[in-house]
Amino acid sequence: MVIKLHGDYLDTRIKNSPKELEKYSQPLNKLLDRIFHEYGLVVCGWSAEWDTTLREALKRCKSHRFQTFWMIRGKQGDKTKKLIQLRQAEEIIIKDADTFFKELEEKVLALQEFDRPHPLSVKAAITTLKKYLRDDTQDIRLYEIVNEEVERVYQQLSSHNFPVKNVSYSTDELVKRVRRYESYVEILLAMIITGCRWGNESHNSYWIKCLHRIGSPSGEREGLVTLINLRLYPVFLLLYAGGISAVAAEKYTTLAELLNKPKIRLGNNEYTLSNYLISNDVIEQNDARSLAGMPKSQIPLSEYFFKVLREPLREFLPSDIDYQKCFDRFEYIRALVYADFRQKQRDDIWGPVGIFAFREYYGDITENFIPAELSKEIEQEQLDADDDWPPLKAGLFDGSAERFQFIKNEFDSWVREAYVRYHVHF
Repeated sequence: MVIKLHGDYLDTRIKNSPKELEKYSQPLNKLLDRIFHEYGLVVCGWSAEWDTTLREALKRCKSHRFQTFWMIRGKQGDKTKKLIQLRQAEEIIIKDADTFFKELEEKVLALQEFDRPHPLSVKAAITTLKKYLRDDTQDIRLYEIVNEEVERVYQQLSSHNFPVKNVSYSTDELVKRVRRYESYVEILLAMIITGCRWGNESHNSYWIKCLHRIGSPSGEREGLVTLINLRLYPVFLLLYAGGISAVAAEKYTTLAELLNKPKIRLGNNEYTLSNYLISNDVIEQNDARSLAGMPKSQIPLSEYFFKVLREPLREFLPSDIDYQKCFDRFEYIRALVYADFRQKQRDDIWGPVGIFAFREYYGDITENFIPAELSKEIEQEQLDADDDWPPLKAGLFDGSAERFQFIKNEFDSWVREAYVRYHVHF
């Protein structure tokens, strides 16, 4: 709300002379009394020497519930000094109004950059979610609290908070945006981890709808491509969190649905989320290296996710070794599922390589390369269970052991050859 006490300089009715400034209308006086009583003040560029009635309005207000900040530039007159004393104002020395308000805006924005929910709000959300997940009579309330949080995050991720047009780009700006994205989804991240760990199959639709909503951000489709692509960072992080949690709980139906069911709408087109999201399409390699602090990494976003998700998943995976195994297993299965999809679409093998491909081998390449322990462990699990292997029963790889073995062998061979050549861009 803007109140022009003395009119507009473009209007001939502007109040300027001492006689014109000595009296306000009764409604305006009432409004000023309310403002001075209910709000704090930032006073800048006002000498208080000539505005008789405005001075009197300030004197009438006996309440000091909210702070007054008075910008000082040069020597103050007696009337100004008396008002500062009366209002118990905090004096701030400034160079000029333009510099002061520019610096003030920058500091307010800086606070927003690092604004994070209080940890207790995350714990409260987890506790509440666990309670409703255990009680079938609370399905409606469960849906409501998940949906409310999804919509809250969706609104926070709007182009108003993350503009992509008429903004300057730098790596620092990208890192700041990533930090803000992470702060905005912190509660939702905890909810999807908890839901995929403790929920049953009937709850999977909540997480699918969550990924669909967050993965279909509103806003311009024109602007800096780097910042447009970055809008998919929150849903990518949520997919990892839910997928790792499902792996930890050995809930492969949940994992399969997270990988195959969520759709995202970008413009007029719709895509399967997991088959669309590739690290380089969200954050370019060099930017991801700066984000992760790993200038030579071939899979920087994967390594960054490994660090970022450690604490949110610690409750369910307190052992660092177990966390590493579940993280690697999720990335490996996701890569195989992607390779399966691509082979059907293009008749070639390719998949998003994660940390699993670099976990053990950085030097000598052997026939047993990539990924030695994980690959053998998963292969043996499938051979022992045949078509009853949980990922196959969940519908992955068409539920076919033969299809799984084909994709796995082809993918492992491709990764081994790509690693040897090294110039292949993972």
